[in-house]
Amino acid sequence: MKALSRRTVRITSSLCILIVIGLLGLYADQGSVFRSGSLLPYREHEVLITFKNDRAFSDKMAVIVRIGGKEYQELSTGNIIRVITEDRITLDQALDQCRQEPAVEYAQPNYVYKSQAVPDDPEYADQWFGSDTYESNSSGSNHPGAGIERAWDLVRECPDITVAVIDSGINYNHEDLAANMWINTEEGFETHGYDFVDEDSDPMDFNGHGTHVAGIIGAAGNNATGITGLCWTLSLMALRVLDETGRGTTADIIQAVEFAAGHGADIMVMSFGNEIPFDRVFHDVLTRAFKQDIVAVAPAGNGDIEGMGCDNDTERNGRNFYPCSFDHDSLVCVAAIKDVNELAPYSNYGQHSVDIAAPGSALLSTTAGEHVIMYDDLETDWVMSGGWGHDRIDLGFGTYDMLINPEDWDRGTYTDMLDARAYKSFDLSSFDAVTAGFYAFINTEKDRDFLNINISSDRSDPFTQGDNLDTMTGETGDNAYRFIYDLSPYMSENTTLGFQLFTDEEQNSSGIGIFQFEVSGLRLHHHGYTIMDGTSQAAAYVAGIAALIKTYNPDYTASDIIHAVMGGGEKSTFLHDSIKSGRSASVLGSLLYINRPRGVRATVLKD
Repeated sequence: MKALSRRTVRITSSLCILIVIGLLGLYADQGSVFRSGSLLPYREHEVLITFKNDRAFSDKMAVIVRIGGKEYQELSTGNIIRVITEDRITLDQALDQCRQEPAVEYAQPNYVYKSQAVPDDPEYADQWFGSDTYESNSSGSNHPGAGIERAWDLVRECPDITVAVIDSGINYNHEDLAANMWINTEEGFETHGYDFVDEDSDPMDFNGHGTHVAGIIGAAGNNATGITGLCWTLSLMALRVLDETGRGTTADIIQAVEFAAGHGADIMVMSFGNEIPFDRVFHDVLTRAFKQDIVAVAPAGNGDIEGMGCDNDTERNGRNFYPCSFDHDSLVCVAAIKDVNELAPYSNYGQHSVDIAAPGSALLSTTAGEHVIMYDDLETDWVMSGGWGHDRIDLGFGTYDMLINPEDWDRGTYTDMLDARAYKSFDLSSFDAVTAGFYAFINTEKDRDFLNINISSDRSDPFTQGDNLDTMTGETGDNAYRFIYDLSPYMSENTTLGFQLFTDEEQNSSGIGIFQFEVSGLRLHHHGYTIMDGTSQAAAYVAGIAALIKTYNPDYTASDIIHAVMGGGEKSTFLHDSIKSGRSASVLGSLLYINRPRGVRATVLKD
């Protein structure tokens, strides 16, 4: 195989990548297969089965046995069962068997979604809508956030509105959120929602994304603390579906949607998404939820790592960006604007699939705690053997410290019969949650040579005494992919993470190149604010507007609210060809927007 060309190498994110993600692996540009469970857009050995309504439990169990199920979970949504199959059963095999079963309505993978994260309150002046740094546009009108204070003259308290934040949870103890948390007493004690990741009643945020989204919508106003949400008072329902790494599955998300609809939520914001095949289970559960007259808001998605947004109207290799691309009338899909005259460069768009744009860049909001990021040079204190080494390499788009195998990675190939190990210990004992992330080029002989990632809670070699986090084989070619792992179960003074290149005696390839390695720890606390960019933040902004509209017009249906959001936005020539409404969200404009009567015909009277 030819050596990698530094000039043609490019980083590829999981969004907008021009590769095919199939049921048996991730196909890189040159057609060779690269497999890694952490990159698949679904859980590798999990199936979601929707059974026909009239089927007995014994019929369902028979199907589970026939597809090699070793565990199952009855979800709280109709006749849907999540099945974990034995490792010997491929996803294709399980789905093929389900198609032959008369008791099965349909079956699909368990898809993975990702976060899309960017008064007298002292930080109010630094918020997007409180800043005076945005100039008026050519028509003389201000940026969409500038009318918020006039809008607050009409309505600012939303005490009867419940917004379900379906996300990574919320730090419900935060000084600017605690007073606005939804309270549920069904279990005999007060809870603020539900954690569908860990299956308990404690939806604490160990990622930070959901807390930031919640603050945009409903940080307490006029409390002499921090910032102000669009609604000064309301009920924030915390539904945790994204884990520490910001990823969640269809199975958890659909239960959260059902919970929100069943517990009186008026609005739900789902600030996540992914490019996947059509997720029928998620679509159908939303259909049922919308019968409760609930408004849903979702992000258009953030583009690739190079900062380029994608056209959501364009299907890429049988995939669209969901949930944004679902066709429900009660779902609002939101792009992000950088300022009044510019779509944020990272924001996805779509003249048919994306409804409106809203502020998404440099939004200040609440944080779950202190994030400490430890960048690593991939050399200091690393234990290396079997050809691992460090070099500083120009990749064409930048020069990076790299952990490589072979040591002449950009020129040669690794050797035969390797058990090559590189590992390092970190003190993670002071954190409440920890993730590790890096980019990697991985080029090995498929299904014969492997890269293993292992971890242990002591200082020992993680490949002697440790657990496997991921195993990879195949070729990414000239693409580097982003990997992220939750290290929280292994936090200690001597947490040890390592890479192992394990090879046979056959043909070799160009090997492994790892760069931008970082360990990120979160220490929870009850105060703190941070700036984030993303279409998630734009979606939260629109959810806050929807809550204000519902308060100002209590009789409005979900359809009425959406018409007001869309029709009350500010027309923009730069959005005309990229967003369905051609408008950016306006708080004041939406509150003052009057829905045109439908089904009424004017009659001209003559004398």
